[in-house]
Amino acid sequence: MRINEFRIGQQIIYIPRHAQDATHPACERGFVTSIAPYGIFCRYWRPDSLQEGRTPELRTTANSERTQTHLLHTKRSVCRDVITDWFKQEYGPDVDLSARLELSSLHRAWLTRIETGLTTQDDADIARDMLDELALFSQIIGNALR
Repeated sequence: MRINEFRIGQQIIYIPRHAQDATHPACERGFVTSIAPYGIFCRYWRPDSLQEGRTPELRTTANSERTQTHLLHTKRSVCRDVITDWFKQEYGPDVDLSARLELSSLHRAWLTRIETGLTTQDDADIARDMLDELALFSQIIGNALR
């Protein structure tokens, strides 16, 4: 998948280079927490906690992990409510998840613009436009986390 196809909250599976497919024991299931031009940040579940009848637990408790996009594939592993609850616990019960998704949508548009390598404007114009877009992202993030 390309970086602009990912969404915040999307469930994924990490398939390491040495694994043949998603059934390999080294594969890890998780979800996207943020998107950056240089990678996707994900949280991963402890594999043993995904067994039937158990409550899913995160493998790490402090940070999301940057993962290269070509090693990620979509794969549902838990109920959507589990991920929604994580976002509410992480950012507070009043977190506006729709604003986070709006941010993701704007971010994807920005990344597409970078990937297409606009050639109709000179570098100074592109840099100025990107600064304007980054200011807008900052404003949206502030509103989403209030």
